[in-house]
Amino acid sequence: MPPYICNYNENYTTCTESQYYNQSPRVHRNRWNRNNRSRNQSRPFESGYSLDPHFPCVSREIREKWLINLTEEYIPDDVLDVACLGKKFGVPIIRKKDIPVSNIIASIESNMNIIEKDQRNAIRSICVDVISNFLRQRVTPRFPQLLEKVKAAKIFKISHPDIIFLKADKGNVTVAVNKKFYVSKMSELLGDSFTYRIIRSDPTLDIQKKVNKLLVKWYKNNFINDAEKSRLWSRNGHIALSYGQPKIHKKNIPFRMIVSFIGTPTYRLAKYIQRILTDCIKEEIKSFTSNKVSITNSLSLVKKIRSLHLPEDFAMISMDVISLFTNIPLALVISGIKSRWKLLKKYTKINQELFIEAVILCFNASAFQFNGIKYQQVFGAAMGSPLSPIIAEIVLQDLENFCMKKLDFPVYFYTRYVDDVLAFVPKDRIQSILSCFNSYHKRLQFTLEREENCRINFLEVTLIRNKRMIDFDWYRKPTSSGRYLNYYSHHPKGQKICTIYNLIDRGLLLSNLEFHLKNLTYIQESLVQNGYPRKLVLRAVSRRQALVLNPKNYYSDDFRRHRRINEHRWVTLPYVEGLSETLQSNLQGFRFSLSFRNDSNLRWLFTGHKDKLPRENQLNTVYKISCLECKFIFIEHTKRSLGDRIKEHYLSLRQPHNFPISNRLTEHAFRYAHDFDFKGVEVLAVESNYEKRELLSLIYKERYLPQIDGSGDRISEVSIYSGLFNP
Repeated sequence: MPPYICNYNENYTTCTESQYYNQSPRVHRNRWNRNNRSRNQSRPFESGYSLDPHFPCVSREIREKWLINLTEEYIPDDVLDVACLGKKFGVPIIRKKDIPVSNIIASIESNMNIIEKDQRNAIRSICVDVISNFLRQRVTPRFPQLLEKVKAAKIFKISHPDIIFLKADKGNVTVAVNKKFYVSKMSELLGDSFTYRIIRSDPTLDIQKKVNKLLVKWYKNNFINDAEKSRLWSRNGHIALSYGQPKIHKKNIPFRMIVSFIGTPTYRLAKYIQRILTDCIKEEIKSFTSNKVSITNSLSLVKKIRSLHLPEDFAMISMDVISLFTNIPLALVISGIKSRWKLLKKYTKINQELFIEAVILCFNASAFQFNGIKYQQVFGAAMGSPLSPIIAEIVLQDLENFCMKKLDFPVYFYTRYVDDVLAFVPKDRIQSILSCFNSYHKRLQFTLEREENCRINFLEVTLIRNKRMIDFDWYRKPTSSGRYLNYYSHHPKGQKICTIYNLIDRGLLLSNLEFHLKNLTYIQESLVQNGYPRKLVLRAVSRRQALVLNPKNYYSDDFRRHRRINEHRWVTLPYVEGLSETLQSNLQGFRFSLSFRNDSNLRWLFTGHKDKLPRENQLNTVYKISCLECKFIFIEHTKRSLGDRIKEHYLSLRQPHNFPISNRLTEHAFRYAHDFDFKGVEVLAVESNYEKRELLSLIYKERYLPQIDGSGDRISEVSIYSGLFNP
């Protein structure tokens, strides 16, 4: 073991740990019993540590790194302690009614098609037993101090609607701003008349008609089948919604524009075109010349450069495109597609004319709304569209090919990651390459950074010139806050261990041996600041370091495990501590593996910066309508907008001859002459996957209807779970 790695069995104490917390986490070794000894021995670094029931308070020094208060108002310490943890921090579930039983069942049932029929009831029985046993247990609130702080944050959020919490553009930092300041900064950004203009009317319906008209052309020419046409068809779309993230690392704190295109008329069409273009570009990348290298991340960069010998008269430079998406000309996109058509037509049946028509339609569908005002992006690719990254890649590849042919000097090494370029060029021709790249198009302009003291930073790596060789060190931007997944967050323990491993891998694999001690020291201190027990970190470092620095062991053990896991289908469930681990253990013998997501988090605190979508525009909902004169309720689901579906129900009662819809709602209304509360419709769930949405509808019917009218449409697939809802 290298001398800079502490043995996790050593007694290790520190005088700095008390700086970070009012009370340090207690670390103790569990007594292994006969049932879990083998499991713990296979993962010894995960066992032996429990969470201190007293949630540690983050020190003021660390809190100031994780949260920046740009308001002039006083924010209580309890609120700051919660907000500085970030919106992904998991809050423990303490009320049984908050346990997402319906979502857990729907996720498992939607994957039953891969299970043999004779095993399906066995899985259902296991789920019922595990969930019912868990629900019978007494809930003991964990971390009462944390829960009190969360409660205080909720009260503050309601009483101070003018203060909003945002995630910074870079660095994983929480920023508190006054709403007036936020709106003024965004209005300043949107005031750029060369990029945006205000529009009076919502163009959504017009765009929707154009999308569907194009799909009809594709279908009539047999370019797509009926299923593809139905999947791409635009129904009940809405205008894109925008918001901003503050660039705290820049002077005057400008904002970055972010636009959400989910649910817009062109969203599915753009994703369809994007997949075709991506397949084409992947094949094109294989033909890169030896001096032009494709990279996917920082590790691939290190692997590509490690064996290079940099000539003495060459320098390392990096270039960056200024505001890439909003400066992409449509003409360059079209010419790029035409020049690649021989390759593109391998991946689609659509002819060139109609394919380009789809690209233009998605490119120009760039309207969005902010603070109730509608805007149109007048130049560049639509921010937030799934199509924008790949067409930007096409334009930049054409730019590179043009400039490489135009340059009259050799480029020893060249690579690009999105809009960041790294190149090794002759020292006396640095300005020439910048001028060449900036001459391609007046809207596509680059900034340049030269190496200083034989060093240059690119992605997560510092490249260091050492004579003709290049050394590496792990680079963290000055904006990096050191905030990672907190050990006290309501997440599976395996994800926390992966957080440790991820940092260790970066610190070791992205740096030379002489930098390992420095990087591992940073990792250790950062993780302790994030609540991780120091001994757990040391044990993980010791184990991971032995694997990473010995590739033979690193690949043999992990490869077999991943190969075994990949034979199964992954099923993602909402995480509930205790319940999720028991389900995972009991379902190991079947043909799917469980993974978990954290739905109980602090996202509710990071709201108010984005326009709300009206409830009637919500898509993919499971909804409930109550009778105004008795206890009867009607539950159904729809992929269309909720407003359109409710309007249909209303008209089926008011104009039955024009809207002859037969269902339990109309039967009840006409039989008993009762009216329904169409204004008080309740959304029970939102789910885009049709099968899961249908299952959720059946589950809610099983949950509510037998108690209300005694009839309930008993469905055999979910009736086995009735005891979980109606004990």
